Amino acid sequence: GSVAGKISEIDVTGGANFAFRVYLQGNMTMCNGGQNWAYLNEADSNYNVYVAQLTVAKLASETVTIFSTNVAGYCQIGYIAVYGS
Repeated sequence: GSVAGKISEIDVTGGANFAFRVYLQGNMTMCNGGQNWAYLNEADSNYNVYVAQLTVAKLASETVTIFSTNVAGYCQIGYIAVYGS
């Protein structure tokens, strides 16, 4: 799936437990048949860069596009784009 918007919430938990979770304003579904949040696990490729970019986008209230894949009913982030104002 692909959704765009501003980040409303970021949750952080254990490295293999949907470690970094992102919600967009409007609580929209993040991938086909998935949840209203998308995630990365600590073992995911480029994890630190994703986390940094998404955190900065949240703090700057920038629009992001998140592309994710439904993995067992949860939306795993595979690609992001951050748009400056």
